[in-house]
Amino acid sequence: MNEQNKFRNLWFAIMSLFLLNIGTLSWMFFKNQGHEPPIGPVIIEEALRFDNKQLSDFKPLMKKHFETVIPLRKAIQQDKDSLFDWLKSGGNDSISFNNHLASMSAKVIENEKNTFLHFKEIRDLCTPEQKKYFDEVLIEKFKHHNDKKSPPPPRDSK
Repeated sequence: MNEQNKFRNLWFAIMSLFLLNIGTLSWMFFKNQGHEPPIGPVIIEEALRFDNKQLSDFKPLMKKHFETVIPLRKAIQQDKDSLFDWLKSGGNDSISFNNHLASMSAKVIENEKNTFLHFKEIRDLCTPEQKKYFDEVLIEKFKHHNDKKSPPPPRDSK
């Protein structure tokens, strides 16, 4: 193979990788266009346009909230795992089943309670204009934040 063919092949490989990178970056950028961003602390700050005083009050609320709910969410997941492990082990005892559900339910209730009170505290930080936006727009997003895509339709039992 002569030098010109090696040089041409090298340029072809470089250009192919460059175009592949451009395509990948474009896909990553455009794939979420048109979708609403997730609810999160930054979205709340930006949407409500908190001033410096509100931000200084909001940061500790956010920190406290996450310090509370993250361990709860992990515990809920552990309870779910435990429940299904119990099922795999041939669990048939309804008392044990109800105990698993009661444990998980108490944590889910605590998580939802903490989340609700957190948003109440955020709303209390708002000015009357911000409360109006919070009530009209953000509450709807909060209510449906954890909704997943609709489940697939049931299969026909043919």
